[in-house]
Formats: sequence, C-alpha cells, structure tokens
Amino acid sequence: MGKNEETTKGSTIVLEETVHKTQMKASAAYDYHRLQAETYYFVPCKVEEKEESLCFTYELDGMTPLKEVKKSDRELIYSILIQAGELGEKARAFNFSLEPENLYYDAQYRLHVLRRDILEDGAVKDYFKEFQALAGALLQKKYNYSDYLNGGMDLLDRQEETRRILQWNSMDDALKDLSQRQRGLRSYERTHLCTIKKSRYRGMKAGMILFLVLAAAALAYLLYQHYKLIAPQRAALTAQRAYVESDYVAVIDSLKEVQPDALDVHEKYILAVSYIKGQAVDNFSSEAKDNILSRLNVKGDASVMDYWIYLGRLETKEAEDIALKMSDNQLLLYAYLQERDQVSRDSSLKGDEKAARMETLDGEIDKLAEKLGIQYDMSTEEE
Repeated sequence: MGKNEETTKGSTIVLEETVHKTQMKASAAYDYHRLQAETYYFVPCKVEEKEESLCFTYELDGMTPLKEVKKSDRELIYSILIQAGELGEKARAFNFSLEPENLYYDAQYRLHVLRRDILEDGAVKDYFKEFQALAGALLQKKYNYSDYLNGGMDLLDRQEETRRILQWNSMDDALKDLSQRQRGLRSYERTHLCTIKKSRYRGMKAGMILFLVLAAAALAYLLYQHYKLIAPQRAALTAQRAYVESDYVAVIDSLKEVQPDALDVHEKYILAVSYIKGQAVDNFSSEAKDNILSRLNVKGDASVMDYWIYLGRLETKEAEDIALKMSDNQLLLYAYLQERDQVSRDSSLKGDEKAARMETLDGEIDKLAEKLGIQYDMSTEEE
C-alpha cells in the first residue's frame, strides 16, 4: 500500500490512498469502474488512474470504524457478523479482507467494506475462515483477527464466547446460530431491562461520582506509587544484581510478583534466561539449554521471553497461547510437555479428569513430535 491520508474536504471526511498498479488485480477501466460502483456494502469511493498508480478517495461521512465497536454491544456485533456472512455471497466477484480495520458501519448500522479489489476468475478465497476469524475477534478481547487467521483456529477453543464458532460447519450454520443469539439477546433485554431518564439522577449521581473519583484518585495514586513504581524498581534492581552474580534463583524470587507485561525488555531477558538455566527446562541437557538460549536476544521478539517466563512459572496455558500465536511447534511441544508433567503430579485432579487430560496431551505431543521429526518416548517421561 502506498500513501494513506485522512482529510476533510469542506464538510466531507475522506481517506485518500495511493496504490501501485502492480498491487492490484484490477487492470482496466472497466475494473476500476466496478470498484467505485455505488453499492450499499462498499464505502463510496472514486478511483483516479495515473501512469503507474491508482488514487482511491473514500468518503467516510457518517462512517464508524468497526475496530471501535464496544465488545459489550452484543446486538450490534451480531448484526455486523450476520451482514458480513451474507456479504460473502453478494460480493463474491470481489476480493477484500474482513479485518476490522477494513470494515465500517453507518448510522443505520449497515456494514461497508473499505479496500477491495477484483477477484480473478478461478481464484479461491477462504471467506469462511476469514469470517470465523472476524467473529472470534469481535466476540472477545484477548485475541485479534490476525491471531486467529495466522495463529490457528485452535485459539477459538480457549474462550467460552468463541468456542461455539468451532461448531459452525458452514456459513448457513453460522448465520443460523448468530440469528438465534441475536433473538435471545433481544428477548432478554425486553424482559429484564428498562429505559429510564438520566435527568432524574443526574444531580445526585454527579456529587457521588465526584466524591468517589477524588477518593479513588488519591488511593490509586498511593497504590500506583508503591506497586507500580517503587516495588517493581526495587525488585528489578535486586534481580539485576543477582543476575550479575549468576544467582538465577534470586533473580526468579525477586521478580516473582511482577507480571511479564510490567517488565521492560531487559528485565524480561534476564528473567527468561534465569528460568531457562534453572527450573523451566530442568530436564534438558546443557547443550539443549545452550540451543534454547541462542534464540533469545535482548533486541529480539519479546514474546519468546514472555513464553519462557510463563513456562518457568508453570503457567502453561499462557505459554501455550503464545506458542500458538507464534505458530512455533517447538515451543508448543515444550509447553505441552510441561503441562503433562504438572497434570501427572496433580493429586487434586479426579482420576477420570486426569486420564482424559493426559490422553489429550499425549495426542498433541505425538502430533508435534512427528511434525518436528522427533522420536519421543512417553514411557521415559513417566519414569
């Protein structure tokens, strides 16, 4: 994509983009005319052909980016998803992405596609997979569209809100399920909710809110100073000193109360190294540990550091999530092996629950080992 600029022309909000012709399948005046044809499911646009590029001018008056929709606005989300599902058939001659950044809705909550192109004859587009990724991104907060599309649909099984998406075998199944959810939501709102005038409570609420805000702000400031600034700084300083002395246990202990997202990249690095050299990969040889450490770099991907921190803390679900998002089968195998060890030692689990989970993990481990060309003996692990 070339230049991208949102401007205001008079009273009209427009987005101007310049695209090199080689990036587009559309190649003739007829194609350009089809791209700017006025249809209710496309953002209105004009196409200006230049020598080597195309200039798209999109009219965004009254349009709201879909990425700004609130996760709590379930009825709007269901309506948008139903429209997106129906759009696949209506606009099948066109190629476009369903990533939320490419979708808008108007004041009547009608869905519109921003960037689009011509779909070549015979081209195959997995629209249903993109639709599932869009549904997953809109129905929860933890993962985004690209996580599902590139990291694998297995992530849908991680959240209660998205688990039902895996049961959709076709677009008809999806639209039927979404319509049922929408009707159920409307029925619940009619039965349990009512509309009241804000003016009745505005004065009293304003005073209460002001008092609560001031009290909360004072308390929050004190807590922030202690937990977010003073305590983490002390912990980081202690960890750095311990790391210099190669006391990896002390590094781990000093940072055990600090979440990975509160650490800077240098602190993540020394903590990840400490876990690798200590308990996280305790069953691996020194050579294996050296190979793992060679993948770590203080200027590298922080997600890899987060992975080893979570694995070292025995938070295997979070480690598995990271490995799935990175599509790294080696890291995913380590995480499954760690979880298997945890499950086998967990005396609080019922026998049938433990057996079922062990069987599931053994299957996943076998599949990954086969993909990686590793001969893994499960009986050795159990000894």
